[in-house]
Order: sequence, then C-alpha cells, then structure tokens
Amino acid sequence: MEDSDGPDIWSVYRSLKHSSTRKKAFEWVCDSCMGEPEWFSARQIARGIGCSERAVLGALLGDGKRYKAEGSLVSLGIVECRESDVHGYTMLLFSPTTKGLEIFKNNMLKDYENKRR
Repeated sequence: MEDSDGPDIWSVYRSLKHSSTRKKAFEWVCDSCMGEPEWFSARQIARGIGCSERAVLGALLGDGKRYKAEGSLVSLGIVECRESDVHGYTMLLFSPTTKGLEIFKNNMLKDYENKRR
C-alpha cells in the first residue's frame, strides 16, 4: 500500500534489490545532493556510477524492455524528472524527492531488509 507521503517501502526495496543500476543511480543522486536539491542529467549519473546512459535512463524512467516503467525510480516517487531547455535542446534532469532523500538518509532500506530476515 502506498501512503500519502510517497511510495511504499516494500515497492522501493523490491525495485532496488532487482536492479543494481537502479540502486546505484538512486544512491548516487541522493549522495550527490548534500542536503540541497540538485538536478542531474542522465549522462552525469551514468558517469558517476560507471554505467551506460541508456541503462540509467531505463532505471530512472523504465524502457519497456529491460526496465519496467512501474519499477522505475520516477514512478516509485523517489526521484523526480523535469525538462529543461539548454541551448535549444530539451534535456531531462533528475533529482531525488523529499521522500527519496528521507529513505536514503534514514537507511530505511537497510532497516527493512534486516526486518525481513
């Protein structure tokens, strides 16, 4: 079940457990913010985690093949996406949501994993 504050922790845990790219992208975006919301391109995230930009976009938004849209970081509500116009090109930028930062900072995923054992 999802509460009004954001995603259900089980859905987040399951999605990150099934994809190391999703987990690395989520952790990198949250860790890179340093408490202040910042926006990153898929290319910046890919370079930060040593992965292809295509795989990162799949993890963030879903691609209908390898990464399901319903398990994507954006659909889970832990990362948000916005379009930005840069020199006439539209770029997608990503930032963790408040709920995403809370999950990351409070180690909620590790606590949840320990309870399941």
